[in-house]
Amino acid sequence: MAEALRLSAKAVQLNSQGSYDEALRLAKQALDLREKALGPNHELIATSLNNIAGIYRGKHRYADAEALYRRSLKILENRFGVESRYLTDTIEHLAWMRFAQRNNGDAEKLFTRALAIREKEFGPEKLETAQTLSAIGEFCERINNLDKAADYFKRSLTIREKLLGPDHLDLLEALDDCACALIQGNHADDGKQYQVRANRIRNLTANDATNRQGAVLQGKALLRVEPEYPDDARRQGVQGTVIVEVTVDECGRVITAKALSGPNALRDASESAARRWRFAVTKLGLRRVKVIGTITFNFHR
Repeated sequence: MAEALRLSAKAVQLNSQGSYDEALRLAKQALDLREKALGPNHELIATSLNNIAGIYRGKHRYADAEALYRRSLKILENRFGVESRYLTDTIEHLAWMRFAQRNNGDAEKLFTRALAIREKEFGPEKLETAQTLSAIGEFCERINNLDKAADYFKRSLTIREKLLGPDHLDLLEALDDCACALIQGNHADDGKQYQVRANRIRNLTANDATNRQGAVLQGKALLRVEPEYPDDARRQGVQGTVIVEVTVDECGRVITAKALSGPNALRDASESAARRWRFAVTKLGLRRVKVIGTITFNFHR
């Protein structure tokens, strides 16, 4: 059992570092040891199954991950009952696997089940409940149901405010979530109120984090806009590559764009197009952060 615990801890560490194959090997060894010592239905078997499923998730093997989460959930249901607090993390993991495989209906049912358990077991105004509300809000945001996402994020924020106070650092995630859902859902004035509060907390805590990636951002783009080829540049035969450095805010919007290289005649058009791009949100831990990176545009006649 001690060796299984050591292997599991090492597998979790390797998984967090992106060393999925080695993590998978160790996690499977830990599962084998635990099954031999405890049998197939002990709660520690569920823990090992969740660890392996998390690695498959990192490898984008969502069907494999789902199968293990389901097996883990069955063990936990048999051990603790179908409404136990010990089920909720696995249920939420399973919901994300359903979402990853584009079964949003099943995903929503699972998230709703997790929320009902949290509210019953912990209470409707506890941080555990707020965490699940945030997860459902993120799910709604990803399926572009932004009004519903904003409602869940607001409920989560209200709980956190009551428990933590109005200026606590741990409100940043919830404030950013509310702001982004409202702004993207065409409720910019309402969203800006939450942004102002988030920025005030950042200023109070010196926590205005920006993730300087230093790499191209195209792979994270949700909306791409190609630049218009300026008529004068086309007539003069100007062509080439323009690299634009952009700052992307916590909601995935480009807030600054500056051409770093390329023909001068093509830079304004490139900057204008870059400002209209939208990107997936970047998080450090649970908090949304700004990102600085580059977009490359190619002009050829």
